[in-house]
Amino acid sequence: MKLSPEFNLFLLILGLFIFFLYSCSGQATPTPVKTPTIPAALETPTSTSSSKTITITGMFNTITNGGPHYSITTDQGQHFDLVIDVELMKPLGGPLEVDRNLVTVTGEIVNESPLTIQVLSIQLAGNQ
Repeated sequence: MKLSPEFNLFLLILGLFIFFLYSCSGQATPTPVKTPTIPAALETPTSTSSSKTITITGMFNTITNGGPHYSITTDQGQHFDLVIDVELMKPLGGPLEVDRNLVTVTGEIVNESPLTIQVLSIQLAGNQ
């Protein structure tokens, strides 16, 4: 029995439609997202229970894309975004002199995701 080309096209479209419906009806399994954690060795609680003070040593990075964005990366590869007043960096020569240098920052955690620190002090790591 030979089927007409129109009927074959109809079966093909029907099969694709059924496949589409079947593939869209399945429940997607969410991919777990790894949330960065603050190592206990770096945490130093302050007098207020809602804020945490942290001291980190790592490579200071400046990205100037639509404005300066500062971050620090530890030797263990942990990345922290920094909110810092440029005045804190002036004694060290300013942001361009601090960029790509090993520094120690002390600050308050203001956001857990992405991990963001409001810097209270900054020093070149060799000048402690």
